[in-house]
Amino acid sequence: MIVLLFCLLASLLSAQQNITIRQTVFVPPEFYVGDQVELRLLVDTENPDALLIPSQLPVHEFIDIRRVELVRVGAQTWVNITFVSYAPGERVLPTLQLGGGSIAGVSITTRSLLGAEQELRPYLDPLPMPQTVAQISLLLFLVLGLPVLLFYGLRWAGRFYRSLGEIYRRVLPYRYLSNKLEHLKKNSYRLSAREFYEELNVSIRRWIVATSGDSGLSSLTATEMAAVISDYIPSEGMVWVDLLSRCERFIYSGTENLPEARMDDVERALASLRTLTDHAGRKKVSAS
Repeated sequence: MIVLLFCLLASLLSAQQNITIRQTVFVPPEFYVGDQVELRLLVDTENPDALLIPSQLPVHEFIDIRRVELVRVGAQTWVNITFVSYAPGERVLPTLQLGGGSIAGVSITTRSLLGAEQELRPYLDPLPMPQTVAQISLLLFLVLGLPVLLFYGLRWAGRFYRSLGEIYRRVLPYRYLSNKLEHLKKNSYRLSAREFYEELNVSIRRWIVATSGDSGLSSLTATEMAAVISDYIPSEGMVWVDLLSRCERFIYSGTENLPEARMDDVERALASLRTLTDHAGRKKVSAS
C-alpha cells in the first residue's frame, strides 16, 4: 500500500512541469491606468504540448485579465496575456494555471499621468453638452408654459369673440334702426300715414328682435309687448310700446295724421335710441 502511494505521488510530481520564463515583452512597453496591454512571455518547459489554456481566467482586484493565448513559433513557446490595469504602481499578476504547469510572480508596473507628489482629484460633475440648458428650457416651456399660454389665449379669444358678438348685437341693430328712422324722417311728407307707420312698425320690431335675440317678439301685439318689454329694454321699454301702439292704430284704422306728428314720433324714437346707446356705453365702461 505504501509503495502504491509513493508511485502515485511520483506520478503527480512528474506531471507538474517546471515553467521557466526566458523573456518578457510588454506591448506597449510603457502603459498607463486603463490601457489594454499584451504581455508576451517566452517560456521554457519540458513538454510544451502539455500546456493548456485555462478554462477560467484568474481574478485580481485591480487587474482585469481578458485573454490568454499559447503561441508556438518554431521551437519556442509564447504565453500571451492581455490585461488592463486599473491602479498605478507595481503589481503582481495572479498565478496562471496552464494545465501541466503554472506561471506565478510576474510583476507589472502601471504608470500614472499624475506625479508622485500629486493626489487624486475629486470627481467632477459631468459637463452638459452644448445648448443643453437651452434645449431643456425650451422643453420645459413646451411642457409647462405652452398649456398656460394656450389656456389664457383661448380665454382671451373667447372674450374677444363675445365682445364682437356684443358689438354686433348692439351696434348693428342701432345703425339699422337709426338709418331707417332718418329715412322716414326725410319722407314723412311723401308717405301716407299707413305706409309711414307700417315701415316704422317693421323697423322697430326688427330692432327689438335683433337687440333681445328673441325672434318670438316680432309677432306680439303692442299690448302683449308691454308685458315683456321690460325684460329686454328696462329703462325705455314703454316708449317703444307706445310707438308700436300708434303704428297699429294708423295701420288698421286707415286714418291720416299730420306729417308733423309723424316727425314727433320719429324724434321720440331717435331720442330713446340715443338714451339706450349712452346707457349701454356707460354700463360697459363701469364694468371694465
